Parts: sequence; C-alpha cells; structure tokens
Amino acid sequence: MIMLALTALCSSLLTALIFFLGYKLYLKKEIEADLDRLVVRAREEIRSGLLEAGRELLPELRTEVADGFKDAMSSAVKGEILSKSAQDVARTGSEIVENSLAMIFGLKKPQG
Repeated sequence: MIMLALTALCSSLLTALIFFLGYKLYLKKEIEADLDRLVVRAREEIRSGLLEAGRELLPELRTEVADGFKDAMSSAVKGEILSKSAQDVARTGSEIVENSLAMIFGLKKPQG
C-alpha cells in the first residue's frame, strides 16, 4: 500500500517537473514573444487613434481659440476690461478707506 502511494507521488512529481521544464524552456518564451507583439500592436493602434482624434478635433479647437481671442480683443477695444478693472480698483480702494476709518473710530465693520 505504501509502495503504491510512493509510486503515485513520484509519478505526479515527475509529471509536474516535466510540465514545469516544458513551460520554462519553451512556452514561457513563446508567451513572452506573443505579449511583446501585442504590446507593440496596442501602442501603434492607440497612437494612431489618438492622432486621428487630434486631427478631427484640431479645426474645432482652432475655431474656438480664434473666437475667444476675437471676443477678448473686441472687449478690450470697447473698454469693458478697463472699466471693470477701474471699478474693481475703486471698490478695493474705498473698502480700504472704509475699514481704516472704522478701525480709527472704533466702528463695527459693515456686513457683506
């Protein structure tokens, strides 16, 4: 009975060793070569897809940028940017004066 179990164990170990060596010597190289080919192919396909998407979106992006630039330039020419900046400076200056006077006279700061 023990001899039968030992024979089965040795047979199983020998079979596992043969499969392991076959994998190490042959299959591993084949699998790695296939994976390397797949990686190269995936990179090429992703790159070509990204380039194609970029080519499709580039005209729209250029149009949007040009429109934004034209809007900014027309706003600057109209003086909207300058008047808003002047208003912001005046508001900030008046708040500084107001807060300074409130501190001098011990008044509460206005809410808001």
